[in-house]
Amino acid sequence: MSRKQQIQPYLAIEAGDLSDASITGQETVVFQTDVVEYLVTWSGGQATNGDIKIQASHDNSKSTPASSWFDLDFGSIISLNGASGNHQIIIEQVSFAKVRPVYTRTNGSASGSLNINLIATTKGA
Repeated sequence: MSRKQQIQPYLAIEAGDLSDASITGQETVVFQTDVVEYLVTWSGGQATNGDIKIQASHDNSKSTPASSWFDLDFGSIISLNGASGNHQIIIEQVSFAKVRPVYTRTNGSASGSLNINLIATTKGA
């Protein structure tokens, strides 16, 4: 029996306000998936300076405590710079139960909107 699964694309952060100091996206259970992809898009009237982190947790309960989240290390900081843009984040080895995106404004003021779309799937049977 195959285990082919997919989490249909949805917005983990929808129309997030880039003037906020931070935005925490919706947590998604990715247990038993192989590949998770986030597509980060932003636009606005003012240059944006902020960072995106992807956090993971091994806790699969309905209410995950804040202390169980940890930042995934991609080797460099994922920065949002400029008035608009996009960034694709692909996680090809999923060894945790849940993920969520977190935006943090790093300096200055900003305006605009942030959307982060998620899709997840298994590679095969």
